[in-house]
Amino acid sequence: MFNEEAPIKSYSSHVLQHRKIKSWTRSDLAFHTGYSTSYLGGIERGELETTLQFVSITSKALGFSEYSSLVSYYKSNGYAKLGAEVFGNVWDYTQVIQQLSRGEYSIHAYWSASADYREFIADSEGSSRTRWEYKKGTVIERKTSVSYERMSEIFNSYWNPIYNGATLQEALEICAATDKPFYQLFAVCSGRYGIYDQNTVHIAATLNAYIEEHREGTKRQLQEKQTTYQIIVESFAEKAYLEDCLKLYRAHLRSKTD
Repeated sequence: MFNEEAPIKSYSSHVLQHRKIKSWTRSDLAFHTGYSTSYLGGIERGELETTLQFVSITSKALGFSEYSSLVSYYKSNGYAKLGAEVFGNVWDYTQVIQQLSRGEYSIHAYWSASADYREFIADSEGSSRTRWEYKKGTVIERKTSVSYERMSEIFNSYWNPIYNGATLQEALEICAATDKPFYQLFAVCSGRYGIYDQNTVHIAATLNAYIEEHREGTKRQLQEKQTTYQIIVESFAEKAYLEDCLKLYRAHLRSKTD
């Protein structure tokens, strides 16, 4: 779990924070990037929109991971497309799974490509402010073992560090149920070096490959579980119906005896 800051922040806030960490003035950053100080000030204050070119130039100047920079840049309007804009190597599955279990990396919901699974709700009754929340009754709940409460936690882990991100098994089930690749639904965050971690892209690429390899098997397992659950539900329904019939029959016999 991330205890200090939201795992996925806007890119401009990263630039401001890490410029100050490096003890750079805007003039220093302008020298390293070629942008004017007034332009950089507008970006940091949120008055100007960042661009892909800006992300590319400033991430190199500040030493950021390209993958993590794109995850932040695409926070509200897309996703970092592994293999298209970012290339990562597929590492040994066991090694990466161990790193996840040790908390060195975490998996967080990346909902910009998932409008089917979210909805706007009011902050409070009578409030005009709204926020995204996980939508109840989606295909994820119907086809996986992930409950609504747990999905809400995973959803909120995108913004709020008090919530745990998804486990690998949860991510696998969600990708199988929605038939979407890992990189469209989730982003990987480094718990050790944050946006500076150049290995994060390789962790993400490995998880993407692992889930693609296990997707069909997981689909079959989920379908089998759903079939078994349906049989059990139908059995209970039949049992309840027969018990009601028996009660009515016994009541009928008693009435005849009386």
